[in-house]
Amino acid sequence: MKIIEKRAKEISNVIQQVSTKRGKILVKPNIVSCEPYPTTTDPSVLDVVLNAFEVSEVAVADGPAPDKVYYYKNRPIRFKMDEMNDIRASSLKFWEDAREYVDGRLPPELERDTLNYIHGVVIESELAKICEKHGIEMRCFDTDFEYEEVEEQGFKFRIVKLDDFDLIVALPVLKLHSECGFTGARKILFGLINHFDKIRLHVYANRGRLNFMRLIDDLPRIIGRRTLTMLDATFVQCAQERVWGGTNVKKIEGGLIVGENPYEIDEYARRLLKREDIVNYTYMYTYKDQGSIW
Repeated sequence: MKIIEKRAKEISNVIQQVSTKRGKILVKPNIVSCEPYPTTTDPSVLDVVLNAFEVSEVAVADGPAPDKVYYYKNRPIRFKMDEMNDIRASSLKFWEDAREYVDGRLPPELERDTLNYIHGVVIESELAKICEKHGIEMRCFDTDFEYEEVEEQGFKFRIVKLDDFDLIVALPVLKLHSECGFTGARKILFGLINHFDKIRLHVYANRGRLNFMRLIDDLPRIIGRRTLTMLDATFVQCAQERVWGGTNVKKIEGGLIVGENPYEIDEYARRLLKREDIVNYTYMYTYKDQGSIW
């Protein structure tokens, strides 16, 4: 692991260090919703990364969750932004309501409408414009990729099929998160899970049936691909999205936290947040000493 400044030359140097063994690359930015940086990946970082990879075979994709879709008492409910603002006036109230929800397959027309909306968020993002500049198509996991089914903690869910890729380059942004403390090197991998399954897993967790922290902790094993993470720790937003209350953003001197060991990166991020007095609790992932070229 190393800490670098968010500058083109330093980012390019990092990319060059993995150039001899990178193979086919999946670049995964963090597109949570239509909200700009720092909710989503800084377009300037993606720009530099794609510049460094311009001679390689690169795919850029993400699977955002801009709209929450649940299945409640045998009928689908879809919260639009204004409704989310009302129901999220209290996170506790939101999850009290969520415990009433039941999982189930959505009617085809609602699922199709939702997927079209998610795809629109991806292709209309500022990051898609950066991809276009480099002659690369910005793709959406939920509409453009195949999934495979896995099972963890007794629950089956779908993750993106990664057989064609040798390396994932993940570009998360350090933010506080209502469900797992903060986003980081492991939480960004949650974006590889099918949109509707993400919702179900959140609901199961808030019913107490699924250990969400353990799931996040296990994501590198579940994904099973070599990952180079560049965690942007120059600003810290106080929630994962503005719609969740993330209107307070603090500038810090965290730089880009870079490495191939997600556990080491997240442990450093935890200590950084504590040092900056951004959180008043000790947030822990399990620290696992995995090998890293850094």
